[in-house]
Amino acid sequence: MVTSTTPQEYRVTDPHALAVVPAGGGPPVFEVDTLTRAVRINGRVLLNGIFIGDVELAHIVGSTYSTVQDLQDLFHSTGWISGGVVTDAGGAAIDVAAGTGLIRVADSAVAELQFFDWAALTGTVIPADTTRYVGVEYNNGAPQVVVRTTANWDFNTDFPLGLVVNEGGTLHIHTHVQQVGDHANRMIQRLHAVEHIARDNSGGGIIVGESGANKITLTAGTLWVGLSTIAIAALDTNIAGSFDRYYRDFPTGWVLESAQTDWPNTEYDDGSGALALMTNNRYAVLWFYLETDDEVIMLYGQNQYTTFAGAENEAPPSTVPDRIVEHGLLIGRLIFQKSAGSAIEISSVFDTVFSSLGVTAHADLSGVTSDQHHVAFVQADADLLYDLLGGLATHEVLATGVHGAGASTLATAADIATHTAIAAAHHTKYLDAEAISAVEGEATLDLTGDVSIQDGTASKTLSILVTGDANPKMRLSDDRLEFGAGGASALDTILKRVGVGTFEMTRPSDGAYFEGKISGDTFPQIRLGTAALDFGPGGGSDTDISVAT
Repeated sequence: MVTSTTPQEYRVTDPHALAVVPAGGGPPVFEVDTLTRAVRINGRVLLNGIFIGDVELAHIVGSTYSTVQDLQDLFHSTGWISGGVVTDAGGAAIDVAAGTGLIRVADSAVAELQFFDWAALTGTVIPADTTRYVGVEYNNGAPQVVVRTTANWDFNTDFPLGLVVNEGGTLHIHTHVQQVGDHANRMIQRLHAVEHIARDNSGGGIIVGESGANKITLTAGTLWVGLSTIAIAALDTNIAGSFDRYYRDFPTGWVLESAQTDWPNTEYDDGSGALALMTNNRYAVLWFYLETDDEVIMLYGQNQYTTFAGAENEAPPSTVPDRIVEHGLLIGRLIFQKSAGSAIEISSVFDTVFSSLGVTAHADLSGVTSDQHHVAFVQADADLLYDLLGGLATHEVLATGVHGAGASTLATAADIATHTAIAAAHHTKYLDAEAISAVEGEATLDLTGDVSIQDGTASKTLSILVTGDANPKMRLSDDRLEFGAGGASALDTILKRVGVGTFEMTRPSDGAYFEGKISGDTFPQIRLGTAALDFGPGGGSDTDISVAT
């Protein structure tokens, strides 16, 4: 039965619907559709005299909040649901599309939250070289789009849709909505995208360690995946349990070593498709991962190193097996020396950043040339040297190049007065080119800036010659600069200073002269010889005017 205190008209609007409309006409206030089994109500609905928004939920008597509207107000937020796209309308203006959202009637976190729609805004000009902030405001129950000079949103009675920067007449539009629809789903999506799998740091655990020779341990802990937690059990392969090991196949793929209990200590992954044997005393790295199904995975390091510091600088593998990509995460790194039964260092990714570290020990340096470091000569080195040489009798033995039994020390410090007392088999002269090579990396010495060559006497010379030539191509000495063809030819042209601002050029025979020539020309424009001064056009034409003595 439908009753009312005001006159109503009851009519059948179609074969399957019954509607109640006001006596004066207008849209139905109540309609029952028997086909879709829907009831449509236009107006407030009272259940047992109570407005539907005030219908109470289960609560303890005396609670401040208890109704359906309270649930809406407290569990949801002001913000965007749909629409509101900001677009460039041309002429430095923007349009803002109509949209829907939720908004509070007052600037309070517990103020009534209402669904609402807003109308579009068109043709709003953004001044040149300014920034404007676009959003929606409650506006005393008449919501509207607003464009502000500051981002002063309270996120209760207003919220942002985006911002616009006008840079010299060009608009840069950035969408930045306060999205509140389907928030639980979107939070989970963000967690998966930003941090797919994460350790519960409050509970700790999931720390890699070792137990016994080459055995590994893992402490218990918890992983988060989205909003779900996964318990990880402790592991000790010295007692029970195992892990899988991988190295790269060639040219692609991975090779699995399943159900292992020991970490390897003699091989590394060089990418060839087979494990490479480490050189004695070298260092290498092992990388450990954990899956959400509580399985531990190890990847071989991809190089070997002469120092511990070099191993510390290795970066995590850039590619990993698919099972790690989909539901695994890096948890630790183990550094070891070849054939060792225990690790030098085990680091956890949860408290260590795997990055390059400074070298604090001289012995950790590698690739250092002889002039860049010192070497300690200890007793063990002396013993080894003695064993190799078989003992030394006297300096005369050294001269013969024969190493035989005899005294382990020389008789006196004067036994070897000069290096010639030692046969060529035991020493070589350190050539100048070799000295340059030790510094420069090759036998050419490159000098930049001002260079001075000083000596206490005036008799020293500086010569430039080709390796193997008997004579130089140029020699600088005292007051003269000499030139020649080099090779077997002696220096034949001399430029000598004879006074302030005065030079003379001499040759053993006639024919010395100066030329003034443009670079690339065959002939000079001026030539000064011993008996004439010649002039010409230069280029391909020889001199054609001569002033002779």
